[in-house]
Amino acid sequence: MNNLSDQLTALASTGSSVTVSGFTKATFNAVADANGVAVFTITDSSIFTSTIKEYEFKLNGATTVIINSDATTVDIEANFLGGTARTLGSTVLWNFYDATDITVRNEFGGSILAPEATLTNSNNIEGGIYVKTLDQRGEIHLQPFNGTIPTSPVPEPTTMLLLGTGIVGLAATWRRRK
Repeated sequence: MNNLSDQLTALASTGSSVTVSGFTKATFNAVADANGVAVFTITDSSIFTSTIKEYEFKLNGATTVIINSDATTVDIEANFLGGTARTLGSTVLWNFYDATDITVRNEFGGSILAPEATLTNSNNIEGGIYVKTLDQRGEIHLQPFNGTIPTSPVPEPTTMLLLGTGIVGLAATWRRRK
């Protein structure tokens, strides 16, 4: 799961964004790629504070939502508008890759991936969790993540070594011919 968190962190945003209105409502506007995957890259941790009271999701055709955040301390008190916590549970993956402390105060939708964090939940989590430590004060309603995880092929080290050796060999042959 740590490797998955690192892999997700490397994904580029698909143009998805979060807007805050009235200082208390965060709207997640998904932009999906051709496979229906929307990737958010969130560097403004203020949407993960207790001052934000509502989360609204506009999926716009996205079937998988990946939210990458570098927030270290996360305190979510927001309500998921329209009861969306339950409907988002199996399609949203929150990747808090730098988090050390996460507090969830109200019903929460989606799986939480935070390999180095302590999670304290005071209400239901609709999804799954992977954290370092759990202080469970509410229920976790497991909804296995069934979204699509984009993968980008990464050359294996031995492949790179063989390729490098081949290039050096070609360069040597070319020099001898000159």
